Amino acid sequence: MPALRAVLSAVATFLVVAEVVCRLLPVSTATETDYRRDPLIRTYPAHHRWVTSTGWDLRRPQWMAANNAGFAAAHDFSFNPQAIALIGDSYVEASMLKTSERLAHRLEMVLGGQRPVYAMGSPGTSLLDYAERIRWARQHYGVRDVVLFVEASDVLQSYCGSGNVEGVCLDAATGEVRTSTLPPASDAKRWLRQSAFAQYLVSQLRFDPGRIWQQVLAQSRAGHAPKDVRRPDGPQRDPKRIDAVNQVLQAFLARTDRQPPGRLIMVLDGRRGVARPGRAWPAEERKLVAQGLRAAGAVVVDLEPVFAAHDATSALRLDIAPNDAHLNALGLDLVAKATAAAMAGPGVKTAVSER
Repeated sequence: MPALRAVLSAVATFLVVAEVVCRLLPVSTATETDYRRDPLIRTYPAHHRWVTSTGWDLRRPQWMAANNAGFAAAHDFSFNPQAIALIGDSYVEASMLKTSERLAHRLEMVLGGQRPVYAMGSPGTSLLDYAERIRWARQHYGVRDVVLFVEASDVLQSYCGSGNVEGVCLDAATGEVRTSTLPPASDAKRWLRQSAFAQYLVSQLRFDPGRIWQQVLAQSRAGHAPKDVRRPDGPQRDPKRIDAVNQVLQAFLARTDRQPPGRLIMVLDGRRGVARPGRAWPAEERKLVAQGLRAAGAVVVDLEPVFAAHDATSALRLDIAPNDAHLNALGLDLVAKATAAAMAGPGVKTAVSER
């Protein structure tokens, strides 16, 4: 018993010290996202404040704040047909950058501050989720012009079960769009959110017992699982992947076509520097998406030639870090300028590569 009491005492002391230390450091804190304003759209609590950082050593800490609509945006949203809705995932939210370095601010500056840009980025979402945010922005704020930032995995992650869906997704079995919302946090999870040390384990170290167990099961079934066309790092030419991309694209266009009129500016992410395995967007898929969007009347901005021109004349990187493919401030500045050029007026040529 004395030995057991000594062990328990040591563990309790460690937990207390770890909790105190983590509270003094910029450990990522709870975001508390939920379906507060729409049954298919997750947002932060209005004016919620939280901290983000990366990795065990707490790199790139940022002190975040939500606006009145529950998005990480520099200013509150109000009904304004002149506003531009900027929609996407973590590339739009850009929690690893200062507010002045994010795409919404850069686009406002490039446009001369004449039109407010409403940043509606939500990490871990995909193309069909973006359609719901377009609907919401137009219904609640009268927004007509929408800029959508689409990265390589956004299309195929729109399939149900991808792990990057918050509201709607495409059912691979039926080919139909269906609702797929996330369950509310359990009491245990809500309690653990209050612990800085628990947040460090989950947010910084990515400790997830459930995921570890799933990996063990997956490894035990290695070589027996059928090929999944939803994976974003599949082969360049695969008829099943092409069909899957087209299915998602048509579902997206069908949902946006039912919405009030307005310009849709689709910004397609591109390769920059040395493409990482699994990050490059297969050329055939990019071409299919670009052509489908143009045929539907969208303005399409292909960032690949923009980034290629930069890489040809500069050695400066455009992503955050070797282990983080998100665009840095310089990269987002190039995106803002290319987007503003495409929005210059009716009849502007789209910068879509035909390769």
